[in-house]
Amino acid sequence: DEHTEAIVELESKIEELTKLIAEKEATVVEIEQQLKEAAEDRKKENDEYIKAKKLDEDAALLVEQAKQVLEQFYTENDLMLVQKHKQAPFQSLAGEAPPPPPPTWEGGYAGKTDESGGIVAILSMIKEDILKDIAKADKEEADAQALYDKTKTALETEKTDLKAEILTAEGEKGDAEGDVEDNKEGRSTKRGELEIVMKKIKDAEPGCAFFQINYPLRVRNRQVEIDGLTKAKAILSGGKFDGLPDPDREIKPGDAFLQQRMHALSTQLRVRAIA
Repeated sequence: DEHTEAIVELESKIEELTKLIAEKEATVVEIEQQLKEAAEDRKKENDEYIKAKKLDEDAALLVEQAKQVLEQFYTENDLMLVQKHKQAPFQSLAGEAPPPPPPTWEGGYAGKTDESGGIVAILSMIKEDILKDIAKADKEEADAQALYDKTKTALETEKTDLKAEILTAEGEKGDAEGDVEDNKEGRSTKRGELEIVMKKIKDAEPGCAFFQINYPLRVRNRQVEIDGLTKAKAILSGGKFDGLPDPDREIKPGDAFLQQRMHALSTQLRVRAIA
C-alpha cells in the first residue's frame, strides 16, 4: 500500500543520509588530525627559529664586542706602523770608527697598519653576515607563520562547513525516521480497519450462504404466488380456466399459500353472491 511504499523510500533515504554523515564525520576527524600535526610542526619550527636566532644574536654581539675592544686598543695605543726615514748608506773613512747602528722603529712595536685594519674589517663583515642570516631567518619564519595561519583558517572553515552539513543531514534523517514511524502507525491503523471489515464479512458468511442457497427457491415461490393472484383476479372478473391443476397432483412449494389465497377469494365471492 501507499504507507509501505513510503516506508521503503524513507528507509532508503535514511541509509543514504547515514552514509553521508559517516563520511563527513570521518573527514572532520582527518581535518582535526591535520590541524594537530600542523600546529605541532609550526611549534617545532618556531622553537628552532627562536634558538637559532638567539645563537646568532649572541654571536653578533660577541663579534661587535671584539671589534670594539680591538678598535679601542688600537686607538688608545696609536698603533701605527711608522718606519724611520731612510739614511744615506754608511761609508767608512780611513782612521775613523763606524757609527752605532740606527734604531729600526720609532716608539714601541705596534704591528702592521694593514693587519690591524684588516682584522677590524673582517669582524665587521662577520657581524654583517650574521645579521643577514638573522634577517633571512626572520623572513622565513614570517612566511612559515603566514602559511600556517592560511592553512589553519582554510581547514577550520572546511571543518565548520562540514559540521553544519552534518547537522542538516542529521535533521533530515530525524525527520525521515519520524515519517517512517508515522507511516508504520498509519499502516497499522489501516490494517486494523481491514481486519475489522474482514471479520464482518466472515461473520456475515452464514447469512450470505443462506440467501445464496435459498434465493432461487424464493424466486420460484414468488412467481407461483404472482401467477395465482393473476388467475384469481381473472376469475373474479368472470374468466374461466379449463386446464386447472389436478387436485390430486403433488403439492409443490407455494401451493399451500396459493390454496389459502384461493380459499380466501372463494369466500369473498360467496359473500358477494349472498349480498
